[in-house]
Amino acid sequence: MQVSDDKKVDILINLLNERYDSAHKLRERSYKFTIWLLGIGVAFIGFVVTKPYLTLAQKIVLTIFITVVLLLAAFFLLSMEKGARKNRQVMIRTEEVLGCYKPGIFDDQDALYPADYMKQESPRVPHFSYLYLWLFVIAGCVIALLWFS
Repeated sequence: MQVSDDKKVDILINLLNERYDSAHKLRERSYKFTIWLLGIGVAFIGFVVTKPYLTLAQKIVLTIFITVVLLLAAFFLLSMEKGARKNRQVMIRTEEVLGCYKPGIFDDQDALYPADYMKQESPRVPHFSYLYLWLFVIAGCVIALLWFS
């Protein structure tokens, strides 16, 4: 089956739009998930601050619970980050095939996108690094308050 060049471009543009949409949804879901967990963390802080006394056993159980929730959340975000990274690779490749990084294709002198957009200097997606940081900070605060308040 032969596919015309115009049809190939249409297919690539549709695929790229799907990848962009997927990237936005992944980012939105990861933000919502993290904000939800931060809210639970703040509620836990309120519980710890208003609770007059916790026994050693209660502190240990709550610390284990918070640690398990933190680890599960981190693994969940890690899987989302992996999906975001793969999605970004597909986006870059599709943009490359469409000529978005080549000077003279869409503009007489410049490329449509700067060459920096193609680079993935870090295997980490920066957006997720901040989410991990927020989760670890709130978990650390809750655990510290459990033991030192």
